[in-house]
Parts: sequence; C-alpha cells; structure tokens
Amino acid sequence: MPSSNDDKKSRYAAALFKNLFERKRKGRQFKKFAAAFEEFQDQLGALDGLTTAMQMLERLGVVNDPGAVTLLSKDT
Repeated sequence: MPSSNDDKKSRYAAALFKNLFERKRKGRQFKKFAAAFEEFQDQLGALDGLTTAMQMLERLGVVNDPGAVTLLSKDT
C-alpha cells in the first residue's frame, strides 16, 4: 500500500496539470478532480491509520481482546 506521502505527491503532481484546464469549464472540472483526489487521499490515510493501529495491537498482544475494537472506534 502506498504511503500517505506518496498520495500527497500524486495530488501535487496532478496540480501541475492544472494549466491543461485553463478555460472556465475545464477549471471547474479540475477543481472537482482535485477535490475527489483529496477525498481519496483522506480515505487512504484513514485506511493506513487503521492498518497501523491493528499492527500495534498485534505487537502488544491485545488484538483479540474484546476491548481492542473499542480502541479503533470513531465513537470513543
């Protein structure tokens, strides 16, 4: 899985192509693309965080503990 730094680099690289979308309509398309890419990056970052948390729970030997799921919940 690529790191969040790789994702950021990809988004920044995509921004270099903004001049291809110079007309108003194309500019709006680019903004939509950039917003969707940012959301995608955020989702990948969340998945990376969850993976890291699971690895940490495994290293601590508590991954099968019933309370471990609570640690990963957004509601806590």
